[in-house]
Amino acid sequence: SFLLLTVTYLIFQSDTPAGRQAQDIVAQVMERDFHFAGVAEWYQRQFAGSPSILPVFKPKSVKDARESSSWVAPVKGNVIRPFGRDGRGIVIGASGSGPVVASAEGLVVFAGEREGLGKTVIVRHPGGKETWYGWLGKIQVKTDDWVKKGQTIALIGEQSGRPMLYFALRMNDRFVDPGGVVPLE
Repeated sequence: SFLLLTVTYLIFQSDTPAGRQAQDIVAQVMERDFHFAGVAEWYQRQFAGSPSILPVFKPKSVKDARESSSWVAPVKGNVIRPFGRDGRGIVIGASGSGPVVASAEGLVVFAGEREGLGKTVIVRHPGGKETWYGWLGKIQVKTDDWVKKGQTIALIGEQSGRPMLYFALRMNDRFVDPGGVVPLE
């Protein structure tokens, strides 16, 4: 850290064109927000473990997840197929066309076509949770994007001529009832 501080000090003492360019780069980097959770999720995906220098995101139970985080429903509508029928997710009948939003902050780990779900987005959240959004219309994010809770990730798609969303929650490598964590309307 002493070396980094010294180099930064020397860069800001320079009055050369290269020194001014380096000053601009350092200033831009210092003004940006840094997503530690995103780096930890990427590291976990790449190396199958948490880095010791970043906060650890331990898996939590469904009850702990609901109490400790605030989640939002991905769309406004009613559950028309509850969890358990296929053992993976639920189907929400949307009240109309419109956006599908991220239920919580996280890293987009998949955005594209998936067999049986059509256009799909999968978001990985701290704590080993993933939300799956299927049967989408137009996808508005890409893999490795960091999304905030409530941010539009896609437009609602249609199934059988009706706006519907397939929504699933994975915790600790298994699918669980998303209604136990996400407040569904």
